[in-house]
Amino acid sequence: MCTQIKLCLYAGLVVFIGALFAWGSWQYAHNRLLTNELHVAQNNYNSLTQQFQQMIKQRNQLQELDTNHTKALFDARTHLNRLSAQLADHQQRLLVHNAVISSKLSKTPGSRGVGDAAPCGLNRTGEQDYLTLLKMIVKQRQQILYLQDYAKAVSR
Repeated sequence: MCTQIKLCLYAGLVVFIGALFAWGSWQYAHNRLLTNELHVAQNNYNSLTQQFQQMIKQRNQLQELDTNHTKALFDARTHLNRLSAQLADHQQRLLVHNAVISSKLSKTPGSRGVGDAAPCGLNRTGEQDYLTLLKMIVKQRQQILYLQDYAKAVSR
């Protein structure tokens, strides 16, 4: 009877060791799988972190670009406003290159050309129209420059 008990104990011990080995093999495979998933997750995290840092860098470049062009537009408008004020106070004159057409029918001074000693120039409405057009040109130029730089920055 003692031999049967020993034999049962040995058989139980062999089954227990086999089960322990199977459990250990399963744990090893499971840990390898988790380790691989951890590496994949770390690589994804690093990739997303780099993309995020690149996006922040690009956003900062675009903000700087916007700030520079906004300042350039403000400076141009300030210059035009100063010119307009100087024209209104007669501190500045507009030089407009135009041809004076001689007319024998008109007796108005300045209508026959430079030789009749009348000043040639624009009236107040003409000056305002000129300044309005100049402001529009400056604004559109600044907007075009901004859009060109923005497109270059985004396409990098």
